[in-house]
Amino acid sequence: MKRNKIILGIVAVLLISVAACKKITTDKVSETDVVSAPVIKLNGPQYVSIAVGGTYTDQGATASDTMYTVVGGVTFDASGVDASTPGLYPVVYKVKNNKGFETITTRFVAVTNVLATENVGGLYRRTGTSGPMNVSLVTRGIYKTDNVGGVAMAGTNPVTANPSFLFDTYFVQINDSTLLVPAQPWIAGELYCTSSKLRKLPTDTTIEWVVRNSSFGTALRVFSHQ
Repeated sequence: MKRNKIILGIVAVLLISVAACKKITTDKVSETDVVSAPVIKLNGPQYVSIAVGGTYTDQGATASDTMYTVVGGVTFDASGVDASTPGLYPVVYKVKNNKGFETITTRFVAVTNVLATENVGGLYRRTGTSGPMNVSLVTRGIYKTDNVGGVAMAGTNPVTANPSFLFDTYFVQINDSTLLVPAQPWIAGELYCTSSKLRKLPTDTTIEWVVRNSSFGTALRVFSHQ
């Protein structure tokens, strides 16, 4: 009888050991994809300028991906470019790979009658605060500014730009007095400008506009060429 109790005790210990060592399995296995987006290469320049009444023919783009297969090629729609109306028109290119990762690139087309020799670029400072704004000619009629609001760093002497507001913004010169700053991505949401003017005075050249973005007030900002 005593022997039987010993044997039952050993069996119980073995059963507990087996239960404790039982491997838990699951059918739910996670799968991780490496992110790789296609690369779009524009045929021709990213910034194009044509005369009002001219013809715009888009040169298209190609795409490649080092890891996945590009699906369907690059798609774009240039029908929004109105060659009869001065302005700055974006042409958006999109492509996906077989994993669904998408890339978007934009070409900007300026429609303007300004001369190819026209260049109002340079260093400007905002009237009243001296906040600096650098303006660079990209191609005929298209300019890039690094500080659209002319926001200055508080307490600097000489006055320097606030780095929190430095971001490239593009605009087009329509004619001798009119500028257009279309809606475009900015560091704090979409941005555009209204009441945009270029004034060429005998003693100065000025740029003015109202920046439309929640990070700015509604005041007219006037910049004087240095």
